[in-house]
Amino acid sequence: MTTTPPCPEVPFWNLTLRFGLEIAALVGLTVAAAGRFSLALVIATPIVVGTIWGLYNVPGDSSRSGNAAMPVPGVVRLMIELAILFGAAWALVATGRPMWGLLLAGLVLVHLAFSMPRVLWLLGRRSA
Repeated sequence: MTTTPPCPEVPFWNLTLRFGLEIAALVGLTVAAAGRFSLALVIATPIVVGTIWGLYNVPGDSSRSGNAAMPVPGVVRLMIELAILFGAAWALVATGRPMWGLLLAGLVLVHLAFSMPRVLWLLGRRSA
């Protein structure tokens, strides 16, 4: 039986940054939806995106609770994070807010740069 290495700890300041990025992504996607879709879709956007973010996790991820309501492989979790964070940045740029979109994308890159041990751990987690 092989044991998987524990997830590297993410510094508190980087977890705080990621939390801010999560909130900014929800706001950005909602603002972008408000300019293009019906009120029902605007209301549904943060609910659906927030649910996806919170539901699909990798067991043992120390940057989260370590629990996983819906366990997924690390690469799937990483793709969810990148799709939501960079998707929000793209949505802001596409809806005429390029400064905010580029700022969000830049901060996501800073977060990822200082999270490389966790990113590599996620990429090494083949099964949920």
